[in-house]
Amino acid sequence: MLGLMKRLVVGSVAAAATIVLACSAIVGIHDLPFGDGGAADGGPPGGDTGIMPEGTCNHVVPPAPPQGPSGGNVTLLEAFQTLELFGFDASVGYDLDGVCTCQGGGPESCVPFMHGDEHCDLPGGQDIEGYASFGLLIEQVLSLSNFHDIDARIQAGHLTYLLQIANYNGEPDDTNVFVGFLDSSGLLYPDDDGGIGTAKPSWDGGDRWAVDCALSGADCSGVDSGDWLADSGVVPLTAVDRQAYVTGGVLVAHLPVVLGLGITTIPILAVVTARMTSLEGGGYRLDGQIAGRVATHDVFAAIARVHDPDPANAGQLLCGPDTTFQTFKPSICNQADINQDPSNDNRGAPCDALSFAGPFTALPAAIGYRIDHTQTPLGCDGAIDDCTSD
Repeated sequence: MLGLMKRLVVGSVAAAATIVLACSAIVGIHDLPFGDGGAADGGPPGGDTGIMPEGTCNHVVPPAPPQGPSGGNVTLLEAFQTLELFGFDASVGYDLDGVCTCQGGGPESCVPFMHGDEHCDLPGGQDIEGYASFGLLIEQVLSLSNFHDIDARIQAGHLTYLLQIANYNGEPDDTNVFVGFLDSSGLLYPDDDGGIGTAKPSWDGGDRWAVDCALSGADCSGVDSGDWLADSGVVPLTAVDRQAYVTGGVLVAHLPVVLGLGITTIPILAVVTARMTSLEGGGYRLDGQIAGRVATHDVFAAIARVHDPDPANAGQLLCGPDTTFQTFKPSICNQADINQDPSNDNRGAPCDALSFAGPFTALPAAIGYRIDHTQTPLGCDGAIDDCTSD
């Protein structure tokens, strides 16, 4: 992981945090403009990938809500089979702030930490400045275990993310569906010896994904650790969108998701879009993306739960006076390209967040057991750095 810190110094970025808020409490979460969808189903937005002529920009935004029927009784639970967070993919991302920075002479939507810095969008205004380096942090955090990326951890049954879709009419267009998000700690179950067993997913719709209610912040009232959550009849969601919809077979939802990694969590103020393809055996396959904002303050909160990999700083967490942290902290601040709060976009506010996007696939699943773990406490007595602190 020490290699990560060196790469951060030359411009990479990390992301994370610990707080999950209800969708209705997030200012501006439904303020993202709508259009023809661009890359709504994870496919390429089309067009040249070079800098656009001055004064032109084809803003890539989620598809607009449909006209017509709404409401139904179809309820689905989908588990992420893949989530790509490392690398660069020009087919994902949305214009989150309404400007095409560098494209056609478009300005920044916020004031960069370092005067004169420029954070260029993709040709359709897609904000994905933190994509490669955000994924790099996750890859390095996971390397502290036996799994070196999220997909490997998912396939081993040690982690996934769940989407619940309810009140769906089962048609290509539905003007109002319910969408909820939940972090899963894996295919875990109480074994006969009083310990915790693990299993690999079969992806046949019957995988029972466990929930770490302590780490995710899910409300699991009335269900003790080790009990099967399905007995309660409730999926303990951590974020919901009651104004989601399906248009042309594409699901669109806006909600603050939290991605758990075992030793820390990463919240993203996100738009989730996915093409829904019906399966012969029932249910749907989802092919889509998560795009959104990660606050720099939350980056520091997550890193403060991770031990410094430098042997010279053994026992220290990545926060405060730790020398490794102080070395890469400016890189995180310099990479910030967007506002944490969408209502501050294009108002001269300081850049205090990283834009992000990543493709995913999901398949039918089931809810499993409540299995809680103890989260590493924040280092530095709980004091969290930000880009204005020394």
